[in-house]
Amino acid sequence: MNKITITIQPYGIKVRVDNDKTIFEILQEVGISIKSVCGGYGNCGKCKVVITKGKYIHDEVVRELLTSEELERGYTLACVTKCLTDCEIYIPSESRLGIQKILQDAVIPEVELNPIVSYINGEIIDKITGKVIDYLDSSQVYGIAVDVGTTKVVTYLVDLSTGRIIDKLSDYNRQVALGEDLMSRIEHARRDIKGTEKLQKLVIETINSLVNEHLEKIKISSRQIVYACIAGNTVMTYLLLGKNPTPLASPNIEIERDSIIIKANELGININNNAHVYVAPCVSRFLGGDVLCDILISNMWRDDKLSLLIDIGTNTHVVLGCSEWFIACTGPGGTAFEGWSVRFGMRATEGAIDTLKIDKNTYKAKYTVIGNSKPKGLCGSGLIDLLAELYTYGIVDFRGKFSEEMIEKVTYLRKRVVLLLIT
Repeated sequence: MNKITITIQPYGIKVRVDNDKTIFEILQEVGISIKSVCGGYGNCGKCKVVITKGKYIHDEVVRELLTSEELERGYTLACVTKCLTDCEIYIPSESRLGIQKILQDAVIPEVELNPIVSYINGEIIDKITGKVIDYLDSSQVYGIAVDVGTTKVVTYLVDLSTGRIIDKLSDYNRQVALGEDLMSRIEHARRDIKGTEKLQKLVIETINSLVNEHLEKIKISSRQIVYACIAGNTVMTYLLLGKNPTPLASPNIEIERDSIIIKANELGININNNAHVYVAPCVSRFLGGDVLCDILISNMWRDDKLSLLIDIGTNTHVVLGCSEWFIACTGPGGTAFEGWSVRFGMRATEGAIDTLKIDKNTYKAKYTVIGNSKPKGLCGSGLIDLLAELYTYGIVDFRGKFSEEMIEKVTYLRKRVVLLLIT
């Protein structure tokens, strides 16, 4: 085993590493995340890099997953490539995660405020136990709500005296470096003896990064955040708590449906050490506390009339029900919307078409692009807009098939419809 120097472009980072590590592992060590649906196991072909200098070896699977054009241009896959000598690596734009446009809007319905902590004469008192959590000079105390998604994490800082959202932030869930969907996270936990520990560390780091940004932005102390509520799907909940998610791959597993309350310092969340963290209970293998929170906040559980709730994300949840009963299901939305099945599909990053309208007279497409740059593809909202417009104007039928009379007005690329280019 020898030490070699790896230069990573376009970041200009140099690092000394052992020559037995894959490029994917090296990038993880220096904190650079790239696209990898499979989590670095040589199955998806997304972690493309170019080695511009140095000698290297790679697995033959590269020839199966990359096109001949990409191979000619020097592309390889980071997860199955090892450098033998000092190397310079270039990460092309299609492999970088980029800055994602994340929906952060949230509404707290009008409710009678009754937080489980209170401030009395400098004491922060836990109403459940009656014990003093902390002593503070400031009467201004906060709670933090955290939505832990497969792809993103969103945090909301809430004033516990008024119920008002003070600040909101979001970022990628750092677990994406080890796989972009739920099954790849489960697979990583299964293959790596420390996989669950690594995944837990990554999501806690993500949450703390956002918490620290809140603290700096609002100019408050971590001790003033005296309560936290966290919700996510079942796999994310398991990983947050450091529970091995591997059993969730089995269809016969029974899920504990109890909520969990844990001290912030036990979980490693950078708020008041004695603050309670409430983790919303899960329902089944892939229906987690985030779905229960959807139902709760929508008030559909109070309504005698039938309602349909749809939560579209990396994992999409659909709930049908009323005050007496609910039935729910879930499926992989990221597969449909984020470039895994659509040739020009991509995440909501710079260059993604996020809104689209078709002129009913000229059939010209008008659209907006994230970052106001040249379009590279469509993200989920752009794809939904496109399909809706195509159906509205009779260009496709209810099955998504192009109508015969419109077929000549649609431009094909390699015999696949990849983008609306109506002339």
